Amino acid sequence: MDPGQLKLFHMMKERMDWLAQRQKVLAQNVANADTGNYEAKDLAPQSFRKLLQKHSTATRLPMAETSISHQIGQESGNQFRYANARDYYEVTPAGNAVTVEEQMLRMSETREQYKLTTQLYKKYSNMFKLAAKGPTG
Repeated sequence: MDPGQLKLFHMMKERMDWLAQRQKVLAQNVANADTGNYEAKDLAPQSFRKLLQKHSTATRLPMAETSISHQIGQESGNQFRYANARDYYEVTPAGNAVTVEEQMLRMSETREQYKLTTQLYKKYSNMFKLAAKGPTG
């Protein structure tokens, strides 16, 4: 079996592609930091749930109570809210809303997420290589 055909690897590749594209957008923001009326851009965040739904073929399994000592859990909705308001740290007199410090923080965050994804990719690749070798004795 080719590990490259597994959905897990496709998901990691898609994540790495998104992170690379985000890095380009953030670099454009920094490059245009002195351009008048330039507004910083960013990619819409990836939804892990949507990514799983896209790559998943399994349907959701309901919880089953197989013993009277089991407790049925209650699924709660998302308790976190997303703010759509856009607060800028500062806006220059020319109307530029790019803050280099904010962009550099986002670039650093993106780099760390990319690094994590590549480490996961390496770990899973090594696991498949080890499994492909089979038992040694």
